[in-house]
Amino acid sequence: QDMFFRLTIDVFCEVAFGIQLNSVEMVETHDFVKAFDEVQFYCEKRFGNPFWRFGKLFGSPGERKIKNGVKLLNSFAETVINTKRRDAENGKNLGPDLISRFLDESKSKNETVSNKELRDIVMNFIIAGRDTTACALSWSIYELNRNPKVLEEVLNELQKNSSRENLASSSSLPYLHAVVCEVLRLHPSVPKQVKFAVKNDVFPDGTSIHAGMGVIYSSYALNRNPSIWEEPLSFKPER
Repeated sequence: QDMFFRLTIDVFCEVAFGIQLNSVEMVETHDFVKAFDEVQFYCEKRFGNPFWRFGKLFGSPGERKIKNGVKLLNSFAETVINTKRRDAENGKNLGPDLISRFLDESKSKNETVSNKELRDIVMNFIIAGRDTTACALSWSIYELNRNPKVLEEVLNELQKNSSRENLASSSSLPYLHAVVCEVLRLHPSVPKQVKFAVKNDVFPDGTSIHAGMGVIYSSYALNRNPSIWEEPLSFKPER
């Protein structure tokens, strides 16, 4: 699992920033990765602590970790963005990464995009994709190891559709696609969801939801509900 988390942070940083962290090859954890993980960990802890704002005010250990981690993440992003801006000003061809694409687009439209906007966009991209992808990969390997017949079927499908075009299209690999869906059903990368109503609404069962109300539900529980799924705890991609 650690290797999957290293792999996905490398991939998403290259897509977002156009840089290679090479954390897969590193013995020690990259400072950016360490800060990224610590900030998420201690932010999650806030949900179970109604007094976290006092901790932030008085500088509790966890809140200090968040403050220092965010400072490092912002500094890292700022350095990369400024480097990209200098390259653009010097006439260098920018890469296909997100920052470069936004800089190219803003230049072509004669618009200005701030460092903060770019930072928030790419950080949101990494936060949304890195952990979720790593978790999905980890649970996929887990379920394939527990279900050798499923693994055999996946390997057979891959061997029959080994061209680059087929591997890039889920429509050419329907069984593998079903396996991934079943993995995410049993082990959703985001097991709980929090949504806030922007206006008054009514649920199908008649429950009234008022603007500003928070709605929390567990996709993990729904995906294992026997009233929705037959044999919900069984791993059955064919379903």
